[in-house]
Amino acid sequence: MQSPSARQRLSLLVAAHDPGVLGPVSASLIEAGYEVRQARDGFEALEIVRGDAPEVLLADWELPGMDGLELCRAIRREKLSRYIHVVFLAPRTADHDPLQALAAGADDFLADSINPAELLARIRRAEAALELLCRQTALAETDPLTGALNRRTFDAVCEREIQRAARFQRDLSCALIDIDLFKHVNDTYGHAVGDSALQAVTEVVRERSRGTDYVGRYGGDEFCVLLPDTAEAEAAGWAERVRAAIGDIALSAGNATVRLKATVGVAQWRQNVAGPRDLLDLADQALLTAKHSGRDRVLSFGDLGAFDALNGQQRRDAHAVLTGVVARQVMTTPILCLRNDDTLQAAADIFLRMRVNSAPVVDELGKLVGIISEKDLLNVALSQESWRSPVGEAMKTSVVCYDEETPLAVIWEFLRRVTIRRVVVVQDGAPVGVISRGTLLRWIGNWGVLRDRTMGADALVPLEGFDRAALGVAQELDLLRRELAAARGGEVVPCVIHSATRMQEQVQDLLALSQIYYRFQPDVCLGARRASEQPI
Repeated sequence: MQSPSARQRLSLLVAAHDPGVLGPVSASLIEAGYEVRQARDGFEALEIVRGDAPEVLLADWELPGMDGLELCRAIRREKLSRYIHVVFLAPRTADHDPLQALAAGADDFLADSINPAELLARIRRAEAALELLCRQTALAETDPLTGALNRRTFDAVCEREIQRAARFQRDLSCALIDIDLFKHVNDTYGHAVGDSALQAVTEVVRERSRGTDYVGRYGGDEFCVLLPDTAEAEAAGWAERVRAAIGDIALSAGNATVRLKATVGVAQWRQNVAGPRDLLDLADQALLTAKHSGRDRVLSFGDLGAFDALNGQQRRDAHAVLTGVVARQVMTTPILCLRNDDTLQAAADIFLRMRVNSAPVVDELGKLVGIISEKDLLNVALSQESWRSPVGEAMKTSVVCYDEETPLAVIWEFLRRVTIRRVVVVQDGAPVGVISRGTLLRWIGNWGVLRDRTMGADALVPLEGFDRAALGVAQELDLLRRELAAARGGEVVPCVIHSATRMQEQVQDLLALSQIYYRFQPDVCLGARRASEQPI
């Protein structure tokens, strides 16, 4: 009998010890065009299910080692990539009660002596049920705009694949894809073009993915792809091809053509990676570094350890630079702190109003006792009563902190090796600042641009030059405060933009003076300095 193409793709597993059941049932299904595998005991059937789950299992009740009921219960406990429609094959006797099979998780019950026509009719019924389930699952598990897996589903898939990689010692990598400057696309061309961009990127990623890969939309303009049986270097090569293909996308927006670019962070599962969040955090670290390094590129987490690959002299030079700076000179201040007796409601309000996602927690003496994040709030604030609970009940007490006089080299070495994103800087136990990866990248980036290998005392710039530039910044701040006071209730954006632009010039002047100190393009820097020293 010729079956439709949809049924030809249906995979079935027949588990039976009796050749009189296994042979005829398998032959009827193969003749009808189905893909059929066989198992002769319950343990063999379970291993096949774990390795590559079939869509339909026809299981004999009397299986050696693990009978049909035990097999069905074990399958329902497994976290599988698809739902398996289980059909029992057994004569209806007192020992083979269909209600027992249904209670164990079976979907259907057939006598093992059924004729081929009835068998195929039941399989078609199973196929229709699976098709309906597939459509319902797609609605619940996918992003409606792009069709990619939603975040909740992707996390579940990632957890399952991590368990599989650990059990079978297989490679597993993930790639976090961020569309560069996507907000600019939305703001300039409208959300309809932005939606088209997201759909186009999804299509590009899918076209270059295998059937075993998982594509998920992980944020507004972020996609995450899980690549089973793929090492980090192979995943980076795949990501580079995807990045190039995204760069070829051309969208029409009226008379304009919108070009897209993407930055990708890649990471491989490691034995010390506990779950999806940790694996994605490794990829996110690589993505963050790639974005701060100029965007439109691919970076692997393994490449973040390139600092260790420096030769002896290079490493000594780098440490000399970092050790000459202490935490208080790089940290971000002022810092927002919460009291451990503040309510979760107050913490949530502050996070939303100040647009921060975490904050140190102090006691009544101002000493650091913990840290709390948006995720911590979400984990506990499930009822109105929870909102009135103190922050101290939800915070994490394991805070990584460093004294303000800690050499920057020490913090650099720590942050580049762990999944923690930031550390708290303290003075006498009280928090005074934060150093994040972003803070370090910005500081080191400026240092790398300004620093020349040749340093000499003869290149010193008089203190007056720095003092003049710093005074200019102070004057601009004072002018901005006066203009804001005068414009209260009116339009303030123009004066803010004007002052911010002037302050940016003054900051660039400070950087230019630093360039002179290290004899880096002195002629260009002196010209910039003279221009910036014109009267305001």
